[in-house]
Amino acid sequence: MPASIPLEDLDMTLALARADDWRTYGVVTEESAGGPERAAGEPPSGVVLGGLVARGRELAALDRAFVMARRGQSDVVVLRGDPGTGKSSLVQAAMGRARDFRNVALRGTLYVEGSVPDGGWPQPIIDLLNEFSPLEPTAEPDSPVVQAMVAALTGLAGHSLAPLLLSVDDCHLLPGWFTAALAQAIGALGSTPIVLVLSASALAGTKMASDEELGVTSYRLKSLTVKQAKLLLDLRSDRMPVPRVLLELVQRTGGNPEAMLDVCNGLTAEELGGHRPLPDPLPLGLHLVTKFARRFEDLPEETRQALSVASVGRIPFDTLKRTLSELGISEDTLKAAQRAGQLEASRDRIEFRHPVERSAIYWLSSDEARSKAHAAVAKVLLEQNRVELASYHATRCETGKSNALARLHFEAARIAIDRGDPEEAARHHEAASEFAESSEATAHHLVLAAALLMSLGRLDRALAYLDQATQLDPSDHLRGQAAYLEARARWSNDVDPELADEMIAAADLCEGDATDWAAMMLIDATACLLMIGSSAAAVSVAERALELARAVGAHLEALAETALAVAANRAGQIESDTPDLVAATDHLIDLTDRFQASPQLAWLIAICLLEQRHANTALRWAEWIERCADSVGDRALAVVPAAVRATAAIYAGQFDVAVASAQSAVDRALACGHQTLTAQSLGLLTSACAARGLFARGFAATSY
Repeated sequence: MPASIPLEDLDMTLALARADDWRTYGVVTEESAGGPERAAGEPPSGVVLGGLVARGRELAALDRAFVMARRGQSDVVVLRGDPGTGKSSLVQAAMGRARDFRNVALRGTLYVEGSVPDGGWPQPIIDLLNEFSPLEPTAEPDSPVVQAMVAALTGLAGHSLAPLLLSVDDCHLLPGWFTAALAQAIGALGSTPIVLVLSASALAGTKMASDEELGVTSYRLKSLTVKQAKLLLDLRSDRMPVPRVLLELVQRTGGNPEAMLDVCNGLTAEELGGHRPLPDPLPLGLHLVTKFARRFEDLPEETRQALSVASVGRIPFDTLKRTLSELGISEDTLKAAQRAGQLEASRDRIEFRHPVERSAIYWLSSDEARSKAHAAVAKVLLEQNRVELASYHATRCETGKSNALARLHFEAARIAIDRGDPEEAARHHEAASEFAESSEATAHHLVLAAALLMSLGRLDRALAYLDQATQLDPSDHLRGQAAYLEARARWSNDVDPELADEMIAAADLCEGDATDWAAMMLIDATACLLMIGSSAAAVSVAERALELARAVGAHLEALAETALAVAANRAGQIESDTPDLVAATDHLIDLTDRFQASPQLAWLIAICLLEQRHANTALRWAEWIERCADSVGDRALAVVPAAVRATAAIYAGQFDVAVASAQSAVDRALACGHQTLTAQSLGLLTSACAARGLFARGFAATSY
């Protein structure tokens, strides 16, 4: 089950949601911290020497025990936590902090089938273990096993004046009576300077004695918060994910330190950068997989098979039952894991007790078992008409080219677009490009993915896709589409007369096989010409766009009529057959909730309406554009409504409203990296501030 975010980390979480990179995140968190600045060379809060993070409480307990031992008193420190939370690192840190002690280190991993090999531990302890293991004694204060342990520890302490540090790592692998006898013996040797440090896994089903049996209060190692996780990766890794990916990693690893490091080492640069979704389950190293999966070893074989199926994804229980049935496994086989506390019911699904356990079970399964499970899940999900999730599982069990799988991802992309998630749709098109059997189909999906990424302001990635598509030597209309999108990407950064020519040339390539694309290219070329002041040329291009659009459909025709009306008004070439601007915009609004042209055109239409004193229509246009942007998640298009409202407010003398709306437009434009819209919005903000008398703020706006 994904871990909840600790309350003290909510400010950090909000900062993550607002930040696009760690530089922004750092500014936000420093402003919200409100605390004194660190002195030069002072480590960040929560960091200790040796790379341990957020373990100051446990180290302080160890230091107190060492101080008491140096004064002639014994003590017991018990560390409990999930695998990977730093127990062994704390034991090592304890040895480093007690260099004046005699150190005796025992490892529970050496205890195999009831014994420890000679030389693995001090011989008196091995002799005691061999003598009492068959008896499984009770560790009462005056019991023979405790008396024998007192004698063994006395022998280890010897006549040295130095205190003794006895550490037992992974002691949950040892018999419960053994650790209880150790603690009782330390209590009996109260005036002998011995510090006993026990570390044990907190997973259910281990043999470790309870706190009550040990007579102590143990320290439970907590999960890392988002801020602590970043500190850990700063110290121990060179693979730092972007803020929103780190937040997801903390949730999906339960804040487990070793899992965080393991996963980051197994992720690609694109996954760390948030360009691709994180794999599910998360990748783990064999060492951590083995530790987390150890408590499943005693379950029946059929139960482990069912757990392997359950580990492929957090799927509803009904889907899981049908999948198990598809594989010939009874759902009742999971009950053994539920009784053992390894699974728990959560709403409509079965969850592993710890999110890392699901990854451990998954990666412990064979490649064949994982592939069969994914295939069965995909089949059931398709029967339930859950196409997007089915496409993911189908991908995990397919290694070669497959047009059927490419078509499945194409359908999933369409659903994601309808849901208003262009980022997910782009990922589906990218997956479709990988499975498509022909280079033409691959190029087609790459172009569609690039178009979606451009709406999110991911220009670098979009251009990389377009470059890949072009290198595949596709047909003319796909080359035209790629050229048009490349021009659109450059247009978002600057207005260049050559861009309109490139869009017109791209339309020439598309006119025969992709008329809808050709018409859209000419519509945007019209807007580009208007922005550089070539109004007469814009009219000619818009007329050609309208001619093509009439052969496509009413929506595209209405869009072309609106572009022509703007061009004709700007050029002063109003003819009897020139579309009326207000009527054209009203007609377009009534036809659809999609605006497929550039945000620059949406902006020009609004400005033309305001210039002709059609403020109400301009504001209605802004509301419609806002709905269009929200429906498909177009971040660049979402800048336009705020800019239109700011302009309308300036015209109406409502300067406070104008300042607020212009600032909103600037923020949105900066967030999506659209420099052309940013420049327009900053001009509005400067004008609004000047009109309101906010000269300092207006001047500051020029330094963005």
